[in-house]
Amino acid sequence: MKSFLFVLLSATLGLAAKVLAQKPQMGWNSWNSFKLNVSDELVRSTADAFIDTGLAKLGYDHVLIDDGWQD
Repeated sequence: MKSFLFVLLSATLGLAAKVLAQKPQMGWNSWNSFKLNVSDELVRSTADAFIDTGLAKLGYDHVLIDDGWQD
């Protein structure tokens, strides 16, 4: 039984090492800044700021729009 658990644990750790991302997800989520008060203008200006401030060149590559859809 111990050898089975060892093999299972070894395989799991080996798989985890292969699927780790090269870098963390880098982007912005509207909920963190605006909660339910998000608008087209705010999202577009934030996305433009990625470029204007150089964040896009550093790897910030996604903008997530979340306006409280679950409510």
